[in-house]
Amino acid sequence: MVRAVLLGDPEVGKSSIIKCYISNNFDDNIAAVIPVAVLPPEASPEGVPLTLVDTSARDVEVLEDEVGRADVAVVVYAADRPDTLARVGSYWLPRLRELRGDIPVSSSATSSTCAPGTRRRLRASSAAPRRPSWRFSGRSRR
Repeated sequence: MVRAVLLGDPEVGKSSIIKCYISNNFDDNIAAVIPVAVLPPEASPEGVPLTLVDTSARDVEVLEDEVGRADVAVVVYAADRPDTLARVGSYWLPRLRELRGDIPVSSSATSSTCAPGTRRRLRASSAAPRRPSWRFSGRSRR
């Protein structure tokens, strides 16, 4: 089982990434933070059970607890908001090193081009957004 915690600035799309991965569908009516998603081995290309944990940058205690329990951290930023990318390096990576220096870190960009009206147009041009691919190698630390 791999436990991945998604973190980043408010409203960058952490919940949307998880929801899109689970349902393979974009939903613009989504809660600010969604419940923990536990996915079976069949859901990943490598056959690894996966737990996806959504967080809120506003709930520091929960965020710190989830980072402590995670096997990997995914820092999410909005591709159309350069300030959120800048904070990956200026805030989120140093914060992760401070909380748990040994955690593997990945980053993921989100884009407003996944919105329903845009998605239809992109599909027609064969450049549609694709389901995220979670690839993990090695073993979890547990």
